[in-house]
Amino acid sequence: MQLTNLLPAAVLLASTTSATTFKNFQDISCKAWNETYVKVTKEELQKVVQNGYATARVTETGASVYFNTPDQRKKCPPNSENNFKWIDVPQWSEGYPKGPGFGASVAAIYYKETDTYALCRNMGNVQPNGYAGLCDVYSP
Repeated sequence: MQLTNLLPAAVLLASTTSATTFKNFQDISCKAWNETYVKVTKEELQKVVQNGYATARVTETGASVYFNTPDQRKKCPPNSENNFKWIDVPQWSEGYPKGPGFGASVAAIYYKETDTYALCRNMGNVQPNGYAGLCDVYSP
């Protein structure tokens, strides 16, 4: 096979395979259930969201309603399905007697047309006072 036959195939393959992209991800420390701050790196959050998005439950409120301020819409515009999901962050709920699902999560939107995840909001684990724990980075 000649090199001239392989070159168009290689260019086509390179143009059709794209890497997943991530918007708004950064290192974040949130309060765990025992009131200590636990840092999760940008890369760890990307893995948590990418691995957990498919099985996370779709929220009842549409993204266009939930993220409704100009800043929120700029950061996390609605996707074609107008949905988003809360994804549990295990590092923030580790050891919590009731398990995951009590805060300790991030809200994210997936844009299938561009294979992009956007991190939109974060929340620490529920605290002894019943409120969600704070994070060092507030994502409104």
